[in-house]
Amino acid sequence: MALFLFAFWLVLNGGARMDVVLTGIVITGAVLVFACKYLDWSLRREAVVYLAAPRALVYLGLLLEEIVKANIAVGKLLIAGKPKPVIRTFRTGVRTRLGRVLLANSITITPGTITLRCEEDQLTVHCLDESLAEGLVDSALEKKIIKMEETLHGKPV
Repeated sequence: MALFLFAFWLVLNGGARMDVVLTGIVITGAVLVFACKYLDWSLRREAVVYLAAPRALVYLGLLLEEIVKANIAVGKLLIAGKPKPVIRTFRTGVRTRLGRVLLANSITITPGTITLRCEEDQLTVHCLDESLAEGLVDSALEKKIIKMEETLHGKPV
């Protein structure tokens, strides 16, 4: 959080002059102290965020790749003829609530699929066609989320 706040400060000020850098360090430190004291933040959490950041960036790259592939698949499906919508319910190996919400939202923003229900470890997804439903169970996105959970919470989750 501190590095992100400091980088944001530099962006807002449009440069890295000595006075801007020193003021940014003081303000970032004050915000970090405030967060630790009043917002249940800790330096341990700060370190974990930095450890998880590379995995989050890999996840975002994979998500963008899946969105592009799904766009192409939906385009072909619509050009070729009538899609046959299906609803699939499956269990996920994602353990945390945040991870399940991330997976459900990732499915929803991928063209041709909408998450209808997310209850405990079970997701119900509407797919534009059976071909789009094939990749739901044990997907690469799900595996990346599980890896992020392991980084954030240790093994096993």
